[in-house]
Amino acid sequence: MTLPDLKMAIKIFFSYRVRKKAIKIALIVGLILAFINHGNELLTLSISSDTWIRMILTFFVPYTVSSLTATQVILTDLRNKH
Repeated sequence: MTLPDLKMAIKIFFSYRVRKKAIKIALIVGLILAFINHGNELLTLSISSDTWIRMILTFFVPYTVSSLTATQVILTDLRNKH
């Protein structure tokens, strides 16, 4: 990947369009993962500070995967148009 490609990828990754979609996906998938990984603690309301941190980090996984995938698709589309 060249420097101009990297700059374009970063611009796309942080674009409003990609962020908006990634946030929606992260909320849905992150919530499911949080219940899978921490369901007992959530249901009994016995959530420690460590668990809160792990649950918040759980939402970053689908956000990052979604953003990277969208960036890759958009870059591929741009390359194919030229």
